[in-house]
Amino acid sequence: MPEIEPDLSNRNRCVSVHWSLPAQCELPPSHWDDHETTHPETGARLRYCRTGGTWRTEEWRDSFWHRIEISPPGGYCGQPDPDRPGVTCTAQYGHRFSRSHSRDIDGEWHQWPTHVREPEHRPGLQEQDLLRGLLYDQAAELTELRAAIAAYQKAGGATRFRSTPEPGERQSRLLTRIENHNCPVTTSIAAKIYLSWGWKGLTERTVRSDLASLARAGHLQLDESDPGCRRYVPVRSPRRRGENR
Repeated sequence: MPEIEPDLSNRNRCVSVHWSLPAQCELPPSHWDDHETTHPETGARLRYCRTGGTWRTEEWRDSFWHRIEISPPGGYCGQPDPDRPGVTCTAQYGHRFSRSHSRDIDGEWHQWPTHVREPEHRPGLQEQDLLRGLLYDQAAELTELRAAIAAYQKAGGATRFRSTPEPGERQSRLLTRIENHNCPVTTSIAAKIYLSWGWKGLTERTVRSDLASLARAGHLQLDESDPGCRRYVPVRSPRRRGENR
């Protein structure tokens, strides 16, 4: 099913559309990575993400989110896991080789490095339609940023661009971001995430301390695949966190 055109007349609504279902996000533009909408046929509540190479759709049932299989644009990667017969990567075809292959199995995310290179590019992957939704997501973030800058300038720059929350709230939000993207994160990457949220003035030592605190709490663990780089990976997926609430 082709991607629909977003309704741009309502400035209080996010302009992101689902890549397969004819549905537009129903949240305000100021929300973050996960979009929410209603299934056009079943009426079920849906949550989806299409940023950072993530193409994930979930349906709200039995008081928590269940992942449902909707193929990303260009199809699934399909690379097999050499240690698990029959398990193949469900990330988008053509994702960066620096990003691990992954698949959700009974609520647990399994990851493995690239062993076999793709022989050639799959037809249709470079079509403009595949990138359109990503541009809409970025446009919504830019709209929010421009509004924040205008408010800041109107106030004469007397206040900070965006207040930095306390460590507990900061770490909780960072953990959600890491789990949603389900990829290794370093101190440098975490610092860039904080800056993208408008949190300025945080030192590298503070960011490193946040990651270490999440690791001590059992939410993150060290990724020892690269001894020359301190990287953390999530211990649990967002879905399993919801089950434990």
